[in-house]
Amino acid sequence: MSEIINPISEDGEEDIREYIEINNKARTTIYICLIFVSTFSSCDGGIIPQQTQNIKTNFGKGDSLVGFFGSVDYIGRVIGAIIFAIIMGKMNRKILLVLTLIFKALTLFVPLFTDNPFINIISRGLSGISQVFYTTYLPVWCDQYGKSSKKALMVTFVQLGNPFGVIIGYGIGMIVHIIMNSENNLIEWRICFGIEGIILVICAIIIFFFKRKYFSQNFVLIDDNKGYEKINNKKKTDSIISNFGIILCNKLFLFTTLSNSVAFFGMSVVQYWGENYMEKVLKMDTTPRFIAFGSLCLLGPILGMVFGGYICSRLGGYDKRSSMIFIIILSLSSSIISCIIAHTNTVFFIITCWSYLFLICASIPPESGIIISSLSSRLSGDGFALSNSILNLFGSFPASFVFSILSDLFEKKLEQEKIEKYEQYRYAWMISMGYNFIGLLFIIIAGIFRFKIKGDLSKDEMNENDFEINEES
Repeated sequence: MSEIINPISEDGEEDIREYIEINNKARTTIYICLIFVSTFSSCDGGIIPQQTQNIKTNFGKGDSLVGFFGSVDYIGRVIGAIIFAIIMGKMNRKILLVLTLIFKALTLFVPLFTDNPFINIISRGLSGISQVFYTTYLPVWCDQYGKSSKKALMVTFVQLGNPFGVIIGYGIGMIVHIIMNSENNLIEWRICFGIEGIILVICAIIIFFFKRKYFSQNFVLIDDNKGYEKINNKKKTDSIISNFGIILCNKLFLFTTLSNSVAFFGMSVVQYWGENYMEKVLKMDTTPRFIAFGSLCLLGPILGMVFGGYICSRLGGYDKRSSMIFIIILSLSSSIISCIIAHTNTVFFIITCWSYLFLICASIPPESGIIISSLSSRLSGDGFALSNSILNLFGSFPASFVFSILSDLFEKKLEQEKIEKYEQYRYAWMISMGYNFIGLLFIIIAGIFRFKIKGDLSKDEMNENDFEINEES
């Protein structure tokens, strides 16, 4: 490493010790490992819908408790986002990553030792504390260590871990079910959770052996393979609360995050209840149901995210104004399609549902990029943590639970009116999908504030007051 001639920055607040060389092979290996973390930490999201009947039998309750079990980890994510916003600047991020992987693995092992539904619900809620660190930190790591020309695609592939993990988890559930070869075997879903936990422990061991410099919060990449660590000469006096206040006053950040939360809501409804809808309403057999569900949860989101990331890169990156126009078009199209998904025709349901997931997921990479780049470097970590809290609180958490509540309410009403059995799922689906128009409204408002900002978004050249200055101009 060679020393920098002028170690003092222009504002006098930071100095640069020396250049740090980044080994491209090590960085690529870490990135691949992070994709594995993103993927396998999401497997429980696919295990639960595949094992819904076993979990329901195990809990001895209706759809509402199973729906809450599917959503409760998002409460943990909200709590975890606040915790990590406080400690991320004080702890080694590599150690945090390792510890969260081990902690989540332990919560996944709990069902192996007890069948008490309330203990398992609490355990799943605790697992969300770890999960939020991956959704918060992995995109930030890509933005921090990724080559400038590949950042958008790197963020995209990390986020693809969620849909990949869901379908892998669903596949694990099917394989375990076939091996156990019995109906309503209450141990199946617990074994699936245990398999996921073992994989996460292996990931933790691998990450532990990488050097600290690949996880430093102060590292700044100045070209593809060289960077430096910033040192703040002034004492940090900002509190998390004051930072959150500044971030929430950033209207572009706020409304883009709210729109993104609606996208996660819709995606979660499909992931948790799509398989159940195909079984109860569409009367599909096991094999075609698995193929259809796999196509929806794997190909729809993955191709959508790849498409969104690719188009965003072709437009010049998520800091360009044209990316916001692209997002608004995607949101409008997905909202229109969401109105006609709930249908009793199998082919029509699969085509419209797949199209909806493709469009809504195509908007996630550019929206995530705008959320990251809309804040200064000082606030990006806290900002993405806050963003994930909002996504979980208003997006992923209510999705499964709200759908199940609507389903139970309509079931009672339809029984009184002697309507065909399982029609409650179709009504619940129609109402849930109507939420997409709220997301469309949010992204239009975000677009208004984005277009008031002249030029590109560049968080390295901005501070938290830039948006107010640009809007006034």
